[in-house]
Amino acid sequence: MSISTFIEKHPEVGVAVALVGFMFIFSMGSAKFLTLASVTSIFTLAAELGIIAVGVSMLMVSGEFDLSVGSVLLTSTLIFTSLANAGVFVPIAFLLTLGACALIGLLNGIITIKLRIPSFITTLGTMMLWRGMTIFATGGHTIAWRAETDFLQILGGNPFSMFRMTGVWFVGLAVVFFIILHKTRYGNWVFATGGNLEAARNIGVNVNRVKLINFMICGLLAGLAGVCSIARHHAAVAQLGMGKELEAIAACVIGGNLLTGGRGTILGTFIGLYLLSMIRTGLVMLGISSYLYLPITGVIMVIAVVINTFTTRIKR
Repeated sequence: MSISTFIEKHPEVGVAVALVGFMFIFSMGSAKFLTLASVTSIFTLAAELGIIAVGVSMLMVSGEFDLSVGSVLLTSTLIFTSLANAGVFVPIAFLLTLGACALIGLLNGIITIKLRIPSFITTLGTMMLWRGMTIFATGGHTIAWRAETDFLQILGGNPFSMFRMTGVWFVGLAVVFFIILHKTRYGNWVFATGGNLEAARNIGVNVNRVKLINFMICGLLAGLAGVCSIARHHAAVAQLGMGKELEAIAACVIGGNLLTGGRGTILGTFIGLYLLSMIRTGLVMLGISSYLYLPITGVIMVIAVVINTFTTRIKR
């Protein structure tokens, strides 16, 4: 088996190599880098973004984008906080918030599929819509959480010392969607839809339904990341989630997801998220400006796209 074929079948290999490389560099520069405190801190930093990225990864494999997830995250914090502060039983407020976010995802899917508008344009518009409406509704101010906090401990508490519950949600969702994508019939439908739409339709796959479901998953998980953030901030903060959509897509691409759909892996996305979080933390530990995080991420993403494109062309 050639190297290109191996990478094509296991797209997470490239990001795993990059992870080991950066880990070696940072550990040589700082003795504190490979400590338990550092490792758990890096993982906690990756967790909220990771919840979003799992949904984005599913959608990308089916051949679509969602640029609105950061705004949906923000909107979910306002809905959840407002309902809870108004006296709605917190678990019910939680379910209502997730339902609203899933509907936002469904709306993105309907506009994209039924009106045949590129998802990039659809979700760029809804990104501005939901963030703008949320900031308008709050006047740009922070809305403090005034309800009981017991349920918040389930969402993002800190029961394991340095390890937050957000990390448990992230790992659990990554495992569940890894199984769904790689071990079930629905996962085969997702790959087929993103790989060759007409061929998938010809063998009986309801490609529109697959895409709609993935849009809803994307919205729902963005909403979950938002309500988990309430446990940390105890408030709906107007600037929350800004830029998360691009970071999530970057993590997916670095993890081996093709921009054109049809190929990807939840494991690769998981490793890509940890890599990005590790770079952010490692730069600080080495005393290097954290402003270099974005250009380094950009370079890694471009390299990942080049490798993905190269292996795909060789296969053809």
